[in-house]
Amino acid sequence: MTPRELLVNATEMQGTEVWPERHPLPRKLPEAPTLPPEMLPEGIRPWLVDIAERACLPLEMLAVPALVGLSGLIGRSVAIRPREYSEWTAIPNLWGAIVAPPGAKKSDALAEALRPLHSLENRARKAHQQAELEARAEQALLKAQLQGATQRAKKGEAGKADIAALLGRLEALERLPEKRYATQDATVEKLGELLRDNPRGIVLVRDELASWIASLEQEENAVARGFFLTAWNGLTGYTFDRIGRGTIHIPATCVAVVGAIQPRPLEAVFDRLRRDPTRADGMLQRFQLLVWPDEMPPWSPPQSWPDKAARERAYEVFARLDGLEFRSPDNENDLEPHLVCFTPEAGRAFAAWHDGHERRLRGRELEATPHFAAHIAKYGSLAASLAVVFHLVGVAAQDYLWICEGERYRLLSDLPPVGLEAVQMALDWVEFLEEHARKAYAPETNGAVLAAHRLAEDIEAGAVADGQTVREVQRSSRYWSDGERLGEALALLERLGWLRVVEVEPGPLGGRPSEVVRLHPELRGGQG
Repeated sequence: MTPRELLVNATEMQGTEVWPERHPLPRKLPEAPTLPPEMLPEGIRPWLVDIAERACLPLEMLAVPALVGLSGLIGRSVAIRPREYSEWTAIPNLWGAIVAPPGAKKSDALAEALRPLHSLENRARKAHQQAELEARAEQALLKAQLQGATQRAKKGEAGKADIAALLGRLEALERLPEKRYATQDATVEKLGELLRDNPRGIVLVRDELASWIASLEQEENAVARGFFLTAWNGLTGYTFDRIGRGTIHIPATCVAVVGAIQPRPLEAVFDRLRRDPTRADGMLQRFQLLVWPDEMPPWSPPQSWPDKAARERAYEVFARLDGLEFRSPDNENDLEPHLVCFTPEAGRAFAAWHDGHERRLRGRELEATPHFAAHIAKYGSLAASLAVVFHLVGVAAQDYLWICEGERYRLLSDLPPVGLEAVQMALDWVEFLEEHARKAYAPETNGAVLAAHRLAEDIEAGAVADGQTVREVQRSSRYWSDGERLGEALALLERLGWLRVVEVEPGPLGGRPSEVVRLHPELRGGQG
């Protein structure tokens, strides 16, 4: 007899079952807050709020790509040392991700929030095209001069120095670096060239992050993965040596990354991370500006035209920050960022938070959730970077600090220290982002609840029947191949009154006892 038949035939289980009331399952994913407008600096707040209201999108879906775009625009031009008596240096380079289901307008949010960056890129492209035309004209003149200098040299009327100068100028005109702000798809070698020509940094925009992350998990792309891991902090140099491209040296790689991903692919990324320890290199944890809105706002068609004044003001903030230069812009080998500091009051506030944060990381609270712990371990640099970005947006909004020369802005003074308001806003963001991160890491932080939901779905779909053994359930799906996960799901559903796990003694032929799943009568349907 099967364990189910033995169970059904057992006299103590016939007609005498008393079942408690079945309780609903707890919320599948932790609740994530919506971003209040007050958590954005004034220079970009009206613009982003206007877009969010008109498109009926959560504000955080626009704020994250906008902040990543700003961080990539600032790049290595500014750095901060957050702690006194420490050489710890943070470049405000950020990675961000929007997590939302299909049809949630993720692509629209990315496009709208990054439009100021694309506007700068279009302007730079036109300037580069004009520069190339002028370079070709100059090349024609130089070639004529070179031919004349060569003839004069044969007569002893011109020296090698004259010819070398002409050749040097011709070589310089062969490759005119184009100013770039963003790219959607580039090999790491091409990114190396872009960073060589744009040492401040660049923004990588990936509409679908799932495919990008999956490609970097492949063994043949291990070098590319290492490059991006290095390019996150904006401080470490990188050298490419390729037969075709030669040697490309980047004093410090700085790539900001932003994109979107659906919940299921994100769950798959995290599942692969948990199953394969070799993937635990911090790639997922670098997406610190990760938001996962609980729901979309109710749909309401626009009732007015876009706020043109707010948009122009925000675009001006981007344009002014584009005018920031390195401390040594004339020396390509010594491009040092502006090193800003906190005001005394802001420094004390950051230090107090940072001390508590480090004590938390060293405590026992996060021992059971190592991947989530690795994520929030990077919040120290995140808080410092956000404070710098918020501060610089405030600086860019001050008209008296800037002068426009042609189409380019120039800062008229040294950068002021980062104040308390920017630090407090950054710390509010850290708290806000941790709640969203808990959703992303729910398989680790909330694993039993997720597994219970999955098992409940299987029960309601008839995939798990009354009287099945635990072993049969485990074999019914690859999801349950993790026996610990199945055990957590069974235990939680048993506490909620959905089922009981009953041990059944072997039949006349002997053998070991079996664990059998008995479903609440409400869930049995026609199963007997």
